[in-house]
Amino acid sequence: MSRILAFDLSKVCTGWCFLNGDKYEAGIIKLKYDTKDPNHMSDYLTRFDDTIEKLIRDFNPDIICAEGMVGGQNARTIQNISMLVGILILNAYKWNKIILETKLPSQLRKPYELNNSGKRFEASSAYDPVIHIKTFNKKTKKFKKSNKYKTAYKNFTKQLVIDYVNERYRTLFTIKYNDMTDAILAATYFQDKEDSKGQLGLFEGEE
Repeated sequence: MSRILAFDLSKVCTGWCFLNGDKYEAGIIKLKYDTKDPNHMSDYLTRFDDTIEKLIRDFNPDIICAEGMVGGQNARTIQNISMLVGILILNAYKWNKIILETKLPSQLRKPYELNNSGKRFEASSAYDPVIHIKTFNKKTKKFKKSNKYKTAYKNFTKQLVIDYVNERYRTLFTIKYNDMTDAILAATYFQDKEDSKGQLGLFEGEE
């Protein structure tokens, strides 16, 4: 049975999970910083590096993994997450000679049928056509989604993962803890993938 340490990376709040069989520990890394301080990023990355080192040395994982970046993120977010990924890569190899594994959120959700779609959201009770307005753009011939629609859609996607984690591990997480549940799902994915090696099933055809 693999010992898996998974991360859902964010400068604001990084979720982590250590999974070993059906037993797990999870938490968040939330470090304070002052953007007015010209050295705040160097200080933040130093403290983040110390935290990652401690988690790796405490749990001694066989697999270290993280959600990969998705398109549509702004340049600053991409830059921040890239630096956090770099710290994971360095620590994973430095302490346990492990190559960091990454998967896109959609890849992590796919085996459990947790990927959202407009149709899935609009068929749910979370959707209100009066509040979540879509307007038709005659030039592009496409519907433009309101900010309220986008927020509700995003929260619905998060809730799908939370509900799955709660059912599988008999927990009571709410959307407040979505950083942790995303990390738990990532760890679950890699554990299930390891367990399914040599068998036909959800992970067939994946490298």
